[in-house]
Amino acid sequence: MYSDEDHLLHKRLNNLIEIELNEKDGFINLIVYDKDKYVSSKIAKKAQELLQESIINFKIKNIKSLYDFTSKQLTEAQNKLYKLQDSIANFKDANLNIKSDFFLNQLVRIETELNTLKNIYNELAINKERTAIDVEKNTPIFTIINPVVIPNEKFSPMRTYIVLASFFMGLILSVSFILI
Repeated sequence: MYSDEDHLLHKRLNNLIEIELNEKDGFINLIVYDKDKYVSSKIAKKAQELLQESIINFKIKNIKSLYDFTSKQLTEAQNKLYKLQDSIANFKDANLNIKSDFFLNQLVRIETELNTLKNIYNELAINKERTAIDVEKNTPIFTIINPVVIPNEKFSPMRTYIVLASFFMGLILSVSFILI
């Protein structure tokens, strides 16, 4: 749960940060308004980093979870493969001088299981590499068109525009009032 202080900070940051999405050209415009130009530049830089990170995580979330799952399965298959290889070595060492059909039958079963496990391991390794390629291919690349800058002059409000707009609105209203 958020404290009152966190809520007020979140609300203030929402009022400071403006994000414009241009879907046609495929870019995002991030603007931060604050009285202190150094604070606004730091907030803009941090917001840019967080925005990039969240977009990347959103875009590759499913592929990344598949990659993690495949990596986990590959590790498990590798452990099973090593244990089975050790088991075959122990079985052969324990039955070195025995030439019975029962021994050969058990050895063939273990070797068949080993071959199956090798195939599974190889397939998982290939899938892991394919998924890693997909993660790289689907990770969005960001190009900063206009880097964060510390403004040298006031950006907002545009006082001359406000004065001129107010003058003409007053002029139009007063003329229309006189004519009516």
